[in-house]
Amino acid sequence: MRVRKSTLTKSSVHLSHNFTVAKLLPLVKEANLCAKEFKRNISLDLKLLRELPDWMGKKVSEDLKKAKVAIQIQVSNKEEGTHYLWSEDKFVDRVEVIRDLINTYLDTGEVPVNAI
Repeated sequence: MRVRKSTLTKSSVHLSHNFTVAKLLPLVKEANLCAKEFKRNISLDLKLLRELPDWMGKKVSEDLKKAKVAIQIQVSNKEEGTHYLWSEDKFVDRVEVIRDLINTYLDTGEVPVNAI
């Protein structure tokens, strides 16, 4: 019996990114709504970033095609003038914390001290 070697094609990578984006977009919207509820001037956006090599060769266009694409969440805190890039895992963890803060707010009617 032969086992076919699995290959990661361009279309399978594209589908993987589409799935991740589809999973993260509702969470980004939820986090933005929570920030608005807490009257915080913070916005979150989904970003697709190419991971470029430290040194790109003479064939720049080929190097760009080969560069991996990373999905990250950009957090813009306009109150403090800071911007952060969160990985998917960190963002999902933070959404859980935000949900806990919202539940505390709904239970007590008071905005938690460190809300978002």
